[in-house]
Amino acid sequence: MVEEKKVSSGAGVNVRTDFDMYLIERELEKKVISDIRIRQKNIPGLRQDDLGYIATWGQGDLTPGCRACLAGRWAQMRTTARCNLNCPFCYYFAGNNIPHLEMIPPDLYLIDGRFFSDTDVKLLFEVRGEKYLSGVAWLYFEPLLEVEKMLPLMRFIHRKGYHQWLYTNGTYATQENLKKLADAGLDEIRFNLAATNCSSHVIKNMKIARRYFKYLCIESPMFTEFYYNFLKKKSSILDTGVDHIHFAELQLFPKTKDSFKQEGMIYRYRQGYVSPIKSRQLTYNIFTMAAKEKWKNVFLHDCSNEVKFYRGVRTPLLGLGTVPYKGPMMLDKQFYKDATRHLKTSKVSAKLKLRKYFSENAGNFIDPNISYNAYLKIQNKEDE
Repeated sequence: MVEEKKVSSGAGVNVRTDFDMYLIERELEKKVISDIRIRQKNIPGLRQDDLGYIATWGQGDLTPGCRACLAGRWAQMRTTARCNLNCPFCYYFAGNNIPHLEMIPPDLYLIDGRFFSDTDVKLLFEVRGEKYLSGVAWLYFEPLLEVEKMLPLMRFIHRKGYHQWLYTNGTYATQENLKKLADAGLDEIRFNLAATNCSSHVIKNMKIARRYFKYLCIESPMFTEFYYNFLKKKSSILDTGVDHIHFAELQLFPKTKDSFKQEGMIYRYRQGYVSPIKSRQLTYNIFTMAAKEKWKNVFLHDCSNEVKFYRGVRTPLLGLGTVPYKGPMMLDKQFYKDATRHLKTSKVSAKLKLRKYFSENAGNFIDPNISYNAYLKIQNKEDE
């Protein structure tokens, strides 16, 4: 007899042994995406490309940085494990000031989990760059805390003809730093306005950045507080001359989930990222506003979990079914109970038998060998 192979989702639920759980997860995911498709249909000028995985609105197109990222043809260049802020949505800090084992020696760079010297990086670009890369992103923590460290390699990469972009919270985006980056060959800069609650100081720095870079962007995770701060400062933000705004679907992590309980019901997309359902709905509130008010000279991108999955599918040199898209969040028993209630009007019955509950890795999961009747007694007790 051939033993059936167990297929892991990579995120805590085994699709074979916990199939009932996955059905609930999948039904909720379908409902979330169906609701988004309804929103999308009602926005004049919305573009949907690549089977609907990419959704944009406005004048222009995705930046070269976005295109390199979505094609899987980019390098993530990391210079520091320091940041001057402590954002509640950040995977690395998430409520404390200790980086998550991400220290980088002062004379080395981190690429794909491995340390490289500046000479090593040059060798990588000489030998592999043309085959594998279209661009380079300087990212994670706050890169502008290490401006001088970036400049020599940035100049080298620029001479090799690669597009470069950088992510920043904007607090250290002084005119001096911005000019140095532009002179070294940086093409595109992305400000995370959610990191500072859309502070006037950072918005002012964005206006300075407009003088130096071809692409001036915002990329921020979408959640309620950022949404209202963005609306409050909308006019001054658009007046900076920003040409691309990427609203990222808020991804939850084990250390950040408690900070966003107020965002409401969550879901998981394609057994990977876990996000509040509300996050993407808020993004489409802004898309709807932009279309109604006819915003000019700005391009909006719904940087959703769908897009992240699409990027994983496009990553080159992998097997047909190998998609580097997964999330670190385990979903607990309460999630499935809430999801079942949320789906009471859909095909999933609230009485769906939850026979085999979860992997053994989480302390609050029911033993998968427990009988359904015993589970019902436990559930009834908890519901009292």
